[in-house]
Amino acid sequence: MNFDEMLDEVETLPDEDLYMFNEILSNRVRDMKREELTHTVFQARKEYSEGNSEEASIEDIMNEIMS
Repeated sequence: MNFDEMLDEVETLPDEDLYMFNEILSNRVRDMKREELTHTVFQARKEYSEGNSEEASIEDIMNEIMS
């Protein structure tokens, strides 16, 4: 089933089920983002403790993001 077919199928749900589906999906996406952030923080702490990172100012970080 492709993405468009899934959307079409979800749209056939009764309103109450659609709201519940939306809440469940939102919670799962939030949990995935939290897990990704946890992993990123863990990696950053590991790199820092191993001496593989450098200190940077907010300006340096923003310049890197914007470039």
